[in-house]
Amino acid sequence: MAETLYGLLALSAFGLFIAALLLGPIGFFRAGDLHKRLAFAERRILELQGQISDLRAQLRLGAQPPPVPRRDVENLDAQLGETRTSAPLAPAPAEPPPRAEPEITLPLGQSAEAAASAEGLAASDAEPPPAPAEPPRIRPSRSLEEALGAQWTVWVGGVALALGALLLVRYSIDQGWFGAAARIAAGLLFAAALAIAGEYLRRKETALSQIPAVLTAAGTVSAFGSIYAAHALYGFIGPAFAFIALGATGLACMAAAALHGPALAGLGLVGALTAPLLVDSSEPSVWPLVIYVTIVTACSYGLARVKFWLWLAVTTAIGGLLWGLALLVQGASQDQPIFHATLVFTVAQTFMAALLFAIDRNASVADQDARIDRLPVYVLSAFGVLMLMALSDSTDAGHFGLAWGIAASASVAILAASGCLAAPAAGLTLVAGATVVAVMAIWPEEAGEALPDPSDLFLIWPKPREVGGFSVFALATSFGAAALAGARLLRGPKLPGRIAALYAGAASLTPLAALGIAYLRLSHGDLNWPFAAYAGGLALVFTFVATLVSNRLESEPFEVLRLSLGAYASAALAALALGLVFALDRGVLTIALALAALSAAFVDRRLDIQALRWCVAGLGLVVAARLAWEPRIVSGNLGATPIFNWLLWGYGVPALAFSLAGQLLRRKAVDAPALAAQALSILFSAFLVFFEIRHWINGGDPYARGSGLVEQGLFATAAFGFSIVLTRFDATRTNIVLRFASLGFGVLSFGFAFFGLLLFKNPVFSGEAVEGGAVFNVMPLAYGVPAVLAAVLARAAQGVRPNWYRNCAELAAFSLIFVLANLEIRRIFQGPDISFFADDGSASFRPASDSELYSYSALWLIFGLVALGYGLWQGSVKARIASAALIVATVLKVFLFDLSSLEGALRALSFIGLGLALLGIGLVYQKFIFARRTAPT
Repeated sequence: MAETLYGLLALSAFGLFIAALLLGPIGFFRAGDLHKRLAFAERRILELQGQISDLRAQLRLGAQPPPVPRRDVENLDAQLGETRTSAPLAPAPAEPPPRAEPEITLPLGQSAEAAASAEGLAASDAEPPPAPAEPPRIRPSRSLEEALGAQWTVWVGGVALALGALLLVRYSIDQGWFGAAARIAAGLLFAAALAIAGEYLRRKETALSQIPAVLTAAGTVSAFGSIYAAHALYGFIGPAFAFIALGATGLACMAAAALHGPALAGLGLVGALTAPLLVDSSEPSVWPLVIYVTIVTACSYGLARVKFWLWLAVTTAIGGLLWGLALLVQGASQDQPIFHATLVFTVAQTFMAALLFAIDRNASVADQDARIDRLPVYVLSAFGVLMLMALSDSTDAGHFGLAWGIAASASVAILAASGCLAAPAAGLTLVAGATVVAVMAIWPEEAGEALPDPSDLFLIWPKPREVGGFSVFALATSFGAAALAGARLLRGPKLPGRIAALYAGAASLTPLAALGIAYLRLSHGDLNWPFAAYAGGLALVFTFVATLVSNRLESEPFEVLRLSLGAYASAALAALALGLVFALDRGVLTIALALAALSAAFVDRRLDIQALRWCVAGLGLVVAARLAWEPRIVSGNLGATPIFNWLLWGYGVPALAFSLAGQLLRRKAVDAPALAAQALSILFSAFLVFFEIRHWINGGDPYARGSGLVEQGLFATAAFGFSIVLTRFDATRTNIVLRFASLGFGVLSFGFAFFGLLLFKNPVFSGEAVEGGAVFNVMPLAYGVPAVLAAVLARAAQGVRPNWYRNCAELAAFSLIFVLANLEIRRIFQGPDISFFADDGSASFRPASDSELYSYSALWLIFGLVALGYGLWQGSVKARIASAALIVATVLKVFLFDLSSLEGALRALSFIGLGLALLGIGLVYQKFIFARRTAPT
């Protein structure tokens, strides 16, 4: 330790020596040179002023002015080190309006320059220009020389002084010169001498900027060190006296900062807040610590307020947060007094921070001039989180009682009142509401209550301990915070829109969120008529307030009142929706929200409240999240009746509600809420059709596992139907929701067609038996109807959808019809089981008769001819390409397969038919497609 101190002392002395060695001569010669140049400039300026006066007198007498020697000007420029520039330093001012000029008689032979000068002087004599405004004083930037000589040397000297004092004490200890008491006394006297010297220089030498503050800071450091040594090293004073002495020294340093500057304030604050860490006690008590830190932070806040030092206030808040965290760590394994002291400390720190950052900083701002101030929101949100941590830790440690609820209520009250008293800090009202909900969420559960299953965490929460206290806290804090925010909103008709929106959100969302948390914790998601009654009462309260605002809006047409009306109307609808959820089965949550969205759209149509449109969008987002989490919104016994069952209520009512809401909203504007309602209507309609199909196919169980051929065909039919309808609508309305929905359903239908019907559920590959007769069976329903709808979709998409979309639809239509025809032939010859493989489980293929093979060849040839005819009729190259592909496939089948498999007349007929067909095709191509035109005679 001694070597380190000696090294620092040597380094400081060497730095001072180098500074004196270099800066001394530089400053001396630099000052002499500047003095000479300044004297020469003053002399030349006086000479030029005299020449200008003589020139003005000669012009008044009519004599020709003598020219100014240019050599003198050049010499002056050269000696002053200035360089002339032809460009002006500032833009030329605009020409003044013309005014009458006095007549000036010039002697003969006078030059134009002299005339111009004479005119200017005459104008100045006739009408003196107004005195220019004094330019703002710009503080010149300090040069490196000034920074080194006047600033850095002072601070380095202060550090060296403090190190010298410490080294002197160290040296006296090593030499054994004085006793321990004498050393402590000498340190305190030295500290007092430095403080007195600093104060004396501050009063007598006003030109000194930092030297008094540095001396006082050095004295403070010496005092801190002496007091700590008296307690920790020598045991002269006990922990209580040392604690008080260190704190008093820190407070005195902060008081001196009001006279000496902000540097002492930071030093005093750090010293005062770290003083408790320097004192060890065998019997520590937390209450003196809480009182002491509270007093220190209060003094620091007061100094920051008097001197307008925002940095000091922020530093003080950080110190309070750190001490709060330290108390939490210390009290995690301690007794109940630690917990009570932590709560009191957190409430006190929250109150002081709210008083300075929110109220004092923003309370005097007029409503129309208010702008959102984020600093109080950030600081007080941090203290709110600290309170939640203290409450949670106390619950884990087994401390819960009246103090728990009082501290939580006090924190909410401080946040809500601060946000209402200062309009720029309106965000604190939302912080207060969030604190209410968080406290209700972390309220300790009843003893012996089993924790909910993680999968039901969002629906079933444990029952709270002391239900009466929980209910009183929920009602008092939520309604209190909402009432304060609502009253402030109605008292500020000139508030800006963003601040009014914060008050409106706090006034409407806080009671709704509290009611939802209370329902989850007390009712566990079951039916509860008392909660439904509470929700209905809350809806009536919101409706009553909205009526009052509506009546006031007729006489005072302020935007804030219109926003308030929208917020309370939306809150009334949301409370009504919650009441429906509480009174009905949990599966009708989506229904209730959809009906609430329709009500909001209807009220917006009647009252023209912009906020209700976004209420529809918000309810739509909640419903979309509900569908994403669990698409099966209806559960239980749905009944076996197709179509007319509980699914029609669970999915049909929301689809109809959002469809009507979208139409109501579109009458005013096609914006995000209108598009969201329209999208949800389409989505619910799709879910309704999907689950109704599964309900019908699976005998009343829409959630059965597995799927068959008919079900896949119905899915493809429904998807193609949605695509056609949405494409038709989009072609007439040009709606982005309809466009993307039609594309999405188109892709879905292509997937059902290609993967579901042609591959995975194809009875040839899946082995599923075909129900029905040889011709009239389920395959026309599974393949034929989707094929027809795919062809209709291809025609509807012409010119309004991309080429790939139309090509896929045409390919799907042709593929489904072609596969259907081949499957029907196989059903006629093979029976209900038309799979490729035999029933014995082996990998052998099921044999086919000659008639069946010939039928396939004839069918392929017919399809090729039909495709060729369609291509000629419509001029479609794609149809002719498909025809060529089928004909090539038929030729290959006849020559490679039928030649070896068919026998007798069938073989001959196969080749004869193929030959005739090929000749006919060639004739068609030569005559209609590639016919050569003959030259006219």
